Amino acid sequence: EAGRYNAMGVANVINVYDPSLITLGGSVVLNNVELVLEPIRREAPSYVINRMPEIKVTPLKDDIVLYGAVALALGLEKLPL
Repeated sequence: EAGRYNAMGVANVINVYDPSLITLGGSVVLNNVELVLEPIRREAPSYVINRMPEIKVTPLKDDIVLYGAVALALGLEKLPL
């Protein structure tokens, strides 16, 4: 049931912002990829009005927070990887 609620939340983000890519991170996702990601990929399309973007785990692992802090400090919209 938690997977369905996660899918609803991700679908809401997709419906509002229409992103081309959703990346998920954090210790819960990184340590339970199949348990968290698969239900979202399976259930989210039934709640999405827009096109369905690619959904994957961040390749930045635990460094995602550092990249975000640097991007904010430098005023960057996108941080080149």
